[in-house]
Amino acid sequence: MDDLGEMGSSAGGARGVTWRLAAIAVAALGAFSALAVVVAVEKAPLPGDRWLLGELQEPGWLVEPAKAVNLAGDHEFVTLIAAFGIAVAALGRGGVGVGGARPVVAAFLVAVVFLSLDQEIKKLVESPRPTAAEGFTIHDTSGTFGYPSGHAFSVTVAAGLMAAFAARGSGWQAGGAWWAVAVAAGATQGLARVILGAHWPSDVVGGWLLAAGAVALCMLVGRVAGGPAREQAGAGRKPRRDR
Repeated sequence: MDDLGEMGSSAGGARGVTWRLAAIAVAALGAFSALAVVVAVEKAPLPGDRWLLGELQEPGWLVEPAKAVNLAGDHEFVTLIAAFGIAVAALGRGGVGVGGARPVVAAFLVAVVFLSLDQEIKKLVESPRPTAAEGFTIHDTSGTFGYPSGHAFSVTVAAGLMAAFAARGSGWQAGGAWWAVAVAAGATQGLARVILGAHWPSDVVGGWLLAAGAVALCMLVGRVAGGPAREQAGAGRKPRRDR
């Protein structure tokens, strides 16, 4: 009877996680779409964009660190592959077997599809980037349209998926550390793009929102890929007792 109760509790918890991921995906992608409509109609810069860009460019010493941070977004698929390797290694150290890596593979494959959509979304929105004519220093002139920031998007997706899976093979403290690293990676990449004059702040916010929705959807796909075996494994594990 205790085993049946544990299985029911595990199944209920799994459904709860699925619904939370779905809610995050809907909320983030909805916010991204709403902002995309505003940007497509009004075109950047949006209110506050000029001021924040100017403030972030004011300390000149931030440029060189921003260029270093920018490299992760310049090589987005290399960054994604590195994040995949770290996630799998962390799961292995946490005692999760080869079968447990199947959701990781599925989630990261979906992430590759998302990354390939970045340029297509830019073409649809057609929002301009900052220019030197507007009084800003442009250190990165790559790309044409600005919304959403592909660098902020790709690095946040890679870091988010890395943290989501690596945390599963760790205790709660280590899991929190993984998420702290992911948030820091996405935040610094986005800020670096503004500091370099490559994007308006609203472009970066769009990249972050799209990334949040993408990570949630990738995790949902990963849960489906795990299938019944994942649920049974979770139900079959006995809670550890202190001795």
